[in-house]
Amino acid sequence: MSPSPMKYNPAFLGDEELIRSFVARNAELETILGIIRENTAGSNQHLLIIGPRGIGKTTLVLRSAAEVRANPELAARWHPIVFGEETYEANSPGEFWLEALFHLGQQTGEARWQGAYEELRRERDEARLRGRVLAQLMDFADEQDKRLVLVVENLNMLVGEQLDRDDAWALRHTLMNEPRLMLLGTATSRFREMEYNQALYELFRIIELEPLGQEDAQALWTAATGQGITARRLRPLQILTGGNPRLIRILSEFAANTSFQFLMNDLTRLVDEHTEYFKHHLDNLPPQERKVFVALADLWDPSTARKVAEAARLDVNVTSALLKRLEERGAVTAPYKRGRAQYYQVAERMYNIYHLMRRRGPAASRVHAVVRFMVSLYRDEELVRTTRSLVEEVSRLTEDQRREHFIAYEAILSHARAPRLMQRLIEETRYAFETMPDVPESLQRLIGLTPAPEPDRETGPGAPDRGTLLTLRVEDVEDTGTLLRIAGLLSGQPGRLDEAEAAFRKALRKDPRNASAWRRFALLLGDRLRRHEEALESYDRALALEPDDAITWYNRGIALGYLGRHQEAQEANDRALALDPKSVRAWTSRGALLTRLGRHEEALESYDRVLALDPESVLAWSNRGVALGHLGRHEEALESYDRALALNAEHAKTWSSRGIALGRLGRHREALESFDRALELDPGDAATHLNRGLLYRVLKRPRDAEDDLRRAIALGAEGTVVSTALVGLLLEDLQRPDEALAAARESLERSGASAGALNSMARAFFRHGRREDLAEAESWSRRAVELAPGSGLFRHTLACLLGAQGKWRDALEEAAVFLADRDLLTTRLDEVIDFFIDAVAAGHGEEVARLIQASGTVETLEPLMVAIRRLTAAQVDVAREILEVAADVVQRIEARRQASRGG
Repeated sequence: MSPSPMKYNPAFLGDEELIRSFVARNAELETILGIIRENTAGSNQHLLIIGPRGIGKTTLVLRSAAEVRANPELAARWHPIVFGEETYEANSPGEFWLEALFHLGQQTGEARWQGAYEELRRERDEARLRGRVLAQLMDFADEQDKRLVLVVENLNMLVGEQLDRDDAWALRHTLMNEPRLMLLGTATSRFREMEYNQALYELFRIIELEPLGQEDAQALWTAATGQGITARRLRPLQILTGGNPRLIRILSEFAANTSFQFLMNDLTRLVDEHTEYFKHHLDNLPPQERKVFVALADLWDPSTARKVAEAARLDVNVTSALLKRLEERGAVTAPYKRGRAQYYQVAERMYNIYHLMRRRGPAASRVHAVVRFMVSLYRDEELVRTTRSLVEEVSRLTEDQRREHFIAYEAILSHARAPRLMQRLIEETRYAFETMPDVPESLQRLIGLTPAPEPDRETGPGAPDRGTLLTLRVEDVEDTGTLLRIAGLLSGQPGRLDEAEAAFRKALRKDPRNASAWRRFALLLGDRLRRHEEALESYDRALALEPDDAITWYNRGIALGYLGRHQEAQEANDRALALDPKSVRAWTSRGALLTRLGRHEEALESYDRVLALDPESVLAWSNRGVALGHLGRHEEALESYDRALALNAEHAKTWSSRGIALGRLGRHREALESFDRALELDPGDAATHLNRGLLYRVLKRPRDAEDDLRRAIALGAEGTVVSTALVGLLLEDLQRPDEALAAARESLERSGASAGALNSMARAFFRHGRREDLAEAESWSRRAVELAPGSGLFRHTLACLLGAQGKWRDALEEAAVFLADRDLLTTRLDEVIDFFIDAVAAGHGEEVARLIQASGTVETLEPLMVAIRRLTAAQVDVAREILEVAADVVQRIEARRQASRGG
């Protein structure tokens, strides 16, 4: 088992493991080895590796020592002596050389050198100790006919704190004049003894370790996780960790199988689990230094000593001295000056993020805002943009359109190329799809939303038989019991639901205190007639008569769910469970409701309760798989689906859900096989055709994708979602824009040109359409805004279309409206950023900055604001993380400008 990233310590690894696991810093390694090879003269070039904690100093020098031992050429001329991570025992030059002899004895295992160490450690005279130990070391070197390379960590602590000034000069004298000794040291920062007129001035060749670049960071990630990672996905992790290898390893443990957004949402858990690593920053500092350090961390931005002093409530001169001390410790860096003012920042950037995540107030709020900005900027662009074009504001849509959205929710999920991306799609789209009240009947059966009709309590001896009842006219019947039997029978006949309603109403006028009748009437109104508000009123009438009836509370929760009032639905369902804690269908319904509320851990617990009551519930095993998928536990989801299929191999919907899970894991061939099996069992399931069609698109089989999407539409999936998927396929993959335009027009005519449908088609043509089609797309967008003027999403679509046609004045007027929509900034921040990048690239940076300032969204869009200022060569003193994100925004703006000029 590999060591945990936090505990990872290269000093515990053998040479083979060091060489195998060393995947970054190869250029620096070659520099070190080159200097060792060239050290053949009367004095050696000594080396000092400088960098903050976790930057890879230890790994680099230990890997160098391993190579000296493994390389025949180097091993013939050099013998490494590796000191411990700290050399606390060395408080004089003699003790320093004694420590070298100790490690020589330990590493060779030879009794001669171990005995020499034991004898010399009793020597009390410093001068004699120094001479005698050096003589022993030189004897070893001469006998082996090799030079010694001493690998010494934390040289700044050894020389700066443990040795005095004269000791440092004595150490320099030996290193300068003894060709058999070379020092390969590390330090967290430059220290006083390296300055002019000090003992170690120009003694070393300095190698300063910079944050890992893209190639090295990718290599390290792959080595730590066994998975590749794209440069786009890696970039925000580089920024957050400051390119620190140790922290990249820590993040890789959490982020390998999830999206960056999920990682950031869980950042507090991450740092809590690694408190031992982060907390030592503070615990090891004296109280006054700790106070200054915390004040600087709270500020986050590079800050002057005066600003830190104000935050820490200390004298500015004292604060300046403490900051210098913290800089020497490597805890603080001084990145630049403005005139005579030196600016400081916390060296280990991930610690600063950790600190602020545990704090409250404006600085912590800025961290969260920047993280959200990064999630949106460094997204898996193509699939997220395509998927988002399918998500609409469903509250204004018809029931038929809502039903198609519910189908598409499952279909969209199967389109992801990797588990981490699937997580992102679920997180950002689930609320729109899960709140749809008009669920297709096949899915109603799957998740237990269709309650069984209650037994007729109104029958008695001599009552008319079924055939006779069906011939009676409601207006001719006066007996309440007979009316209720007629109503019950007619409720099962789709063509006679109006008569069933009339029978119920007549019976309830005669007997308004019949709780069972109110309950059954509610089922007709909701389950059969889809009039859920009226159904809710009937359930309330029943509960007023029988407040402790668990079934009525359960059914009331179902009605509330159809109305999208899921929190109230869950409360009603919990009342049912309080009255009947062993109700399998209530626990099942609770799981479904919690899923819709995004509370997937609790949903999973509910399904586990179902399975404790009924271990053979196919529905519970299947729904449990869905909950696990929402949590990113896709392998476990597959196990749950397989348990369901072991109980019922003919359960088509489980085969379809299993295909979705396999698609999320990138196991596309197996996903296709599951979809094929689902369609063998239920050839008419539109959702599975849609799922398989989108998977075909991933697999670059656009013809097959088109066949499945058209089949889904033929089976009744005529809503906006599937039509937009087909239009996107025709536009992007098949490049048949005329057919795409015709399909869009047909869909809008068929759907009644609702606001959501108009906006969805307009967005599709903005992303993938021809320039000559943008005017018609603009007309669709304007009609959507007229129908729903309060929708920030629709305003954003119109702004994008206007900008794409060069109508930037009008576009920015729309932007002023959509910036007021906080939901849009939460769910579609990436698209908002894209719009403003285009606007700035088109030369409207100042207008964009004024607009953002006036809207009060500066914190949300801070990296964009910094990028705009940097384009004007303005100096900006903000946190390094924000500066780096802003630099990437500038690159995108310049790339858009270049593309525009090229076009």
